Amino acid sequence: MPTHKSHKGQTPAGGVRSDIVYMDDKGNVVAKKEATWAKIRELDKDGKVILETFGAISRGGWILDDRSVNYLEYPIYGKQCAGCKHLSLERPTDGIGSKCAAFTRIPREILDGQHDHTLPFPGNNGIRFEPK
Repeated sequence: MPTHKSHKGQTPAGGVRSDIVYMDDKGNVVAKKEATWAKIRELDKDGKVILETFGAISRGGWILDDRSVNYLEYPIYGKQCAGCKHLSLERPTDGIGSKCAAFTRIPREILDGQHDHTLPFPGNNGIRFEPK
């Protein structure tokens, strides 16, 4: 089973090739069917990385994390959020972060994994993480 995937052709950031590396929760390179995360790189014609981002792989498919190196200060999805049934695919009106049934903007502490949202968090309206 492959641990990497490459695609030649125009990429969203203006590259000519993209590479995907499949990883587990510890950052080890693994076969695609065992992966929970993927690192996605877009490269220019000289092979220079122009964008690097990460995607969580859940049973329902991909969710981009968008903790792109040098691109976004505020992550879109955290690991716990990616597996939660309350996560909304709709973004906050200003496009920063993400939202769910508990929050109009998920707090950074939850997105960064500093707070386990199976525990109460101020402003969550009694709604906590529940697996999909």
